[in-house]
Amino acid sequence: MRLDLGCGFRRRDPQASGVDVVATPATDIVCDLSRYPWPFHDNSVEHFSCYHVIEHIPDIVGFMREVHRVGKRGAILEGEVPHFLSTYAYTDPTHIHFLGLRAFDMFCVPKTVTRQQGMVRKGINRLLGVHYGFGTFHAGGLFHKRVVCLRLPGLYRYTGQSWLINQFPEAYEVQGLLRGPGNVYFELEVRK
Repeated sequence: MRLDLGCGFRRRDPQASGVDVVATPATDIVCDLSRYPWPFHDNSVEHFSCYHVIEHIPDIVGFMREVHRVGKRGAILEGEVPHFLSTYAYTDPTHIHFLGLRAFDMFCVPKTVTRQQGMVRKGINRLLGVHYGFGTFHAGGLFHKRVVCLRLPGLYRYTGQSWLINQFPEAYEVQGLLRGPGNVYFELEVRK
């Protein structure tokens, strides 16, 4: 089974069942994703599309645990959220959370959370005061991190700035250099 979580009026994945809190032509299953448990069997979903949904969910930890529960081993959770420096993060009053590139690290196996490598990057991170850690709560081990990057509009891509930003993402987050629309794209693999 494939699910398009928060599908709205169109599904991104035509093979998926549309899930939304509101009945629309694209919705196959009406479900409030912020109420648990979801009406799906354990280990029944192989792919989740989740574009611009997580920032609306009050309990992200509960959401991620529910994805883990209903996802099969190796299931993929892919989607986007607006980056917290993006102007779009603040234009929708229903956004509850503002997320960055490392927002999903606390749910992933530490070995799959890539740290900046190399002397230049370590030096830049030290100068910027970037520290790695998970705070007091850590739900690690639910997922393997496959991809997390910034998706930026055309001008950034065509001028090569998108590549540069994704080489040194912490520099852009810490210094607040990213302006305009930008999304965090993620692919996480369910680990069981």
